[in-house]
Amino acid sequence: MEHHGHAEHLPTAPRSEEGKLILQIHDFLPPDCSDGVEARLLNVSGVRAASLNPMTGIVTITLAPEGSSEAVVQRLREIGVECGARPSTVKTAETEHRAHATGRPAVHDHHAMMEQEMRRRFLVVLGLTMPVLILSPTIQSWAGFRLPDLLGLNLVLVVLASIIVLYGGVPFYRGAATALRARTADMDVLVSLAVLSGFLYSVAATFLFVAPDFYWEVSTLVLFLLFGHWMEMRSVRGASGALRELVKLIPPSANRVKADGSIEEVETALLALGDIVVVRPGEKVPIDGVVLEGASSVNEAFVTGESKPVSKSPGDNVLGGTINGEGVLRVRVTKTGEETALAQIVNLVREAQESKPRVQRLADRAATALTLIAVSLGVVTFAYWFGVARA
Repeated sequence: MEHHGHAEHLPTAPRSEEGKLILQIHDFLPPDCSDGVEARLLNVSGVRAASLNPMTGIVTITLAPEGSSEAVVQRLREIGVECGARPSTVKTAETEHRAHATGRPAVHDHHAMMEQEMRRRFLVVLGLTMPVLILSPTIQSWAGFRLPDLLGLNLVLVVLASIIVLYGGVPFYRGAATALRARTADMDVLVSLAVLSGFLYSVAATFLFVAPDFYWEVSTLVLFLLFGHWMEMRSVRGASGALRELVKLIPPSANRVKADGSIEEVETALLALGDIVVVRPGEKVPIDGVVLEGASSVNEAFVTGESKPVSKSPGDNVLGGTINGEGVLRVRVTKTGEETALAQIVNLVREAQESKPRVQRLADRAATALTLIAVSLGVVTFAYWFGVARA
């Protein structure tokens, strides 16, 4: 699909104890190309398992001890896919807060950019398809009117259809190229063949021989495909909205108590185990800890679902992201980074989104089979027409 890849340093094995490498794809990939990409990754030395979820743009790879993350990234680039290390929950929170402060979208939210891109292409193609339908002889016949057969009108039809095919079809051509580099044939390959063959035949029918053209069929095919991908990207953004809202629960800064007793404002990510923070009324608790001084009630609805605030006093545990009530609390930090309760909740949601359902794997294989069958039947039909029927 549409690629917005950019060069960056190769991620250096952001691996867990299980030997997993998790990468974030910077491009939007068609859902049915994942099998081919996974197959190419499995050919990399040291890769034991590979799973690509194109909806979230996450590649999860199980590496043997001798496996190399650089080799994996290099193979993805050979296929035409740019990627980088997936940011941690804390890093994602920092990005979200900076994006909110500047009023600009987060850099990692490539789904938002792709939704805007698909919407733009759809609207442009929609505007161009309307006159193509009006100029089409078939549509004129159905509607009961007829425009004069002028060469100028045919040229206008060719120009409009050319823009639709060249501009609107780019995402499918790039997706087909990615699939072919991954040595597979997905729906983008089939769509690209249908659009380009129909368009080229129509151009030939306009200038080289007398035959019906298929400009309106090609134009509406591109239009509906773009609409489908636009709706797909909207659904992906909606599914990831809950995750983004969870990440935003982490406050960007905290009030840390210095050794001399004074208070300084620091970034939440800089807090360390044993630090003491002050949480004033109405503020969010910046990180997991235990209450040292003060008494208050804390809203923990996002964790427990309780609508009523929970009373807190010295010795009680508090969770980062919860909202302090009427009192002032002094809290000693007991967990940081990915160990906090909120980070673990976010990671659980993220892992659920990144996992690839079995039904999606079946759909991928079905799309590949359908493409191969359709192309094979097309070749056989053409060969019969060219070699037998014409004779």
